[in-house]
Amino acid sequence: MAPHRCLLLAVITLAVTITLLPVATANKHTPQSHRHQKQPQQQRQPHFLTIFTAPKPYTSILDPSSPHADPQRRALLSWLRLRPSPKIVLLGNDSSFHALARQFPAHVAVESAIDTNFYGVPQVHSVIARAQTADTPVSMVINADIVLLNDVMAAMRKVHESFRHWVVTAARWDMPEDFPYSFEREMWAGRGHREHEATIREFVRTHGTLHTYGGVDFWAWNNDDRTPVPLVKETVPPFSYGRGKYDNWLTHEIIASGLREIVDASEAVTAVHVAHSYSHVVESAFTKNAAGLAGKSFWSTRVNSSWELFANIHLAHTHGTYANQKGTPLHVPVKLMNCLEASANFLCLQRRLRPAVCSCEYSSSVAASQTDPKLSAKQQQWTCGSVASTNVTDYTINPIPHTANSSSSSSSSSSAGTGNPANSSSSSSPSSSPVGLPHTMEQLLPVLARRVPDGQGGELQVVTLVAVTAGYAEMLMSFVCRLRSLGLASNLLVAALDEDLYRFAFTQGLPVYYEQASEEVKHMRASECGYGSQCFRHFTKLKSRSVLKVLKAGYSVLWTDVDIVWFTDPLPDLLSYGSGTLPIQSNEPDANLPGTGVRRINSGFYFARADQKTVEAFEAITAHAAATKLSEQPSFYDVLCGEAGELVAAGREECVWKNGLRTVFLDRARYPNGAVHGLWEQKDVSRACAKVGCSILHNNWISGREEKMRRFLMNDMWHYDAERHMCVWEWHGKVPPLVRHGGDGIGRVETSEGAGGAMQRKRVRKQASAAAL
Repeated sequence: MAPHRCLLLAVITLAVTITLLPVATANKHTPQSHRHQKQPQQQRQPHFLTIFTAPKPYTSILDPSSPHADPQRRALLSWLRLRPSPKIVLLGNDSSFHALARQFPAHVAVESAIDTNFYGVPQVHSVIARAQTADTPVSMVINADIVLLNDVMAAMRKVHESFRHWVVTAARWDMPEDFPYSFEREMWAGRGHREHEATIREFVRTHGTLHTYGGVDFWAWNNDDRTPVPLVKETVPPFSYGRGKYDNWLTHEIIASGLREIVDASEAVTAVHVAHSYSHVVESAFTKNAAGLAGKSFWSTRVNSSWELFANIHLAHTHGTYANQKGTPLHVPVKLMNCLEASANFLCLQRRLRPAVCSCEYSSSVAASQTDPKLSAKQQQWTCGSVASTNVTDYTINPIPHTANSSSSSSSSSSAGTGNPANSSSSSSPSSSPVGLPHTMEQLLPVLARRVPDGQGGELQVVTLVAVTAGYAEMLMSFVCRLRSLGLASNLLVAALDEDLYRFAFTQGLPVYYEQASEEVKHMRASECGYGSQCFRHFTKLKSRSVLKVLKAGYSVLWTDVDIVWFTDPLPDLLSYGSGTLPIQSNEPDANLPGTGVRRINSGFYFARADQKTVEAFEAITAHAAATKLSEQPSFYDVLCGEAGELVAAGREECVWKNGLRTVFLDRARYPNGAVHGLWEQKDVSRACAKVGCSILHNNWISGREEKMRRFLMNDMWHYDAERHMCVWEWHGKVPPLVRHGGDGIGRVETSEGAGGAMQRKRVRKQASAAAL
């Protein structure tokens, strides 16, 4: 009797809903539709919809002989058949994206100005923000493998005519791999377009299964230039797109925020997902060569092999009010469906009085759903799907690697994978700890290293290394954002000098490891260490020790402090100095004096090759620094040039150490410190740097973090929005303002109508200045 009661409740739920504004979707001349078309915004725009998607690289998008090779190809071709034709924006920078844009120049564009994790996977907060800046009446964010039919356009028109601020989502239809429709152009020629869509729709609804209780694959919403409204009150965390949890979190927060009407169009929209392998998720950069992993079940393996999923689960349970897989289509308060009393050409909006009260709701209206009633063999009870149970404490970020004997714990459900990858081991892992959890230096180096010729017929593996404490987290992110804008972030490795910085960088998707030498100074809180204090000096000495470990692992290091602005890629020039050299910045402020003056080495920027001479020098530097009460910087000069400069080569800007290593002081026009040439005092610092040929510019010769931040901000060289946890891109100023006032002290950002990138930068500048003060 239980399933019958559930089905009866579903019917009753439909019967007691409030029907709103039934509209004939086939009739273009209804009064509401006519009024909407006369709005100036609609007349100005050639497109109604912009579709944003974050695909993996297309493998066969240009190969018409293999229509089923790439499920993303089928999906994109289906979008191109929507009417009116949408704009399609591919988020990323893969060469296959640009090939598509060249093939369909009127419809497809590529957007590479997007935040990503270090695998290059776009991050959800940046994807949503970019989609909110579209110049069309409607934006959509959709998974790249979801096929759409034109009923989605009818659904959005209906909702667009009914609500001022709205979001539409829908459950997808799951189909097997032998789905017979490829959406090749020849299939759509002539007058059979509507008939062909009707055939596909009938086939899907007869043979498919409605995915009612699991992930959500798309969101569409209207853009209002006059009164822009965000989707959620809560700041969207930096989830990795396509890696789980973010979809239910976002849907739940849209519902909970109440800023927009959100509509479940599952019964009105045919969104199709064709089965395929999830190897692009399961096979991370750490595990792609591990035996036996490829092709396994998505949910059963990835929870123990994906740091991205782990981070997403952590973020979902530490932001907003999400819990236990809320945010499914069944939780959406308004439902769009064919009107019960009219023909199939009419759509009705109905308000659910008790959303998600019965997970069998769709069982009586579709051929098959994910939550069809099932009889439990053990308990002899009928159930309609299950909720994934997630223990939040299982997803605490621990920077210390566990041993191979760590216990494992995992569970699964029909709708999601859960478990404790931080405390479990995997037989497919190449290390003793679970794959990438936590990140370690040894795991990250081969993933990040940039291979370059060594000038002697061989090859160097180079990483850009930084080491920071939590007090410099935002400055680190501004530095990262700058590298992203230059296309130079893929080789960056972050050494966390305290646990708080590791946790922050991990959730930001950065390639970070915990420098375990930090355990020696763990009793000191880095955030409480004032500039120049003994505590501060202790932490600086960890930097050269981090470099030495990387060198001994066989990787060369381009070391940079995060208070340095990069203008170009410095590595080609640094490589030109050849083997047996250590090119390093001079801290001499007077351009008329030699850069080799006593203790004028600046250890904030240099290039160290992984050779025996350099390793010996760094062993001497770290030993010298450990024996002094000063910071590590004087030790560089005292070791490499002699305490009185006795190792300085006469007439040359270099020192020669006892083993023959040449320490070459870099040109101060190309690699200026914070005092030379008075660059920071110029009205336009960037232009002044371009004039003298800067490759980098150090923000030093100024005391303390707060003053450094202020100097960056006042000179338009701050590239991170700490309020939204994302980089400041050219489109950033068009993002709707935040409306919440949370317990973290982040207040409301006032709306500036028509604000561009400069206005957004001013808001970021004001916010960061307040934080610094």
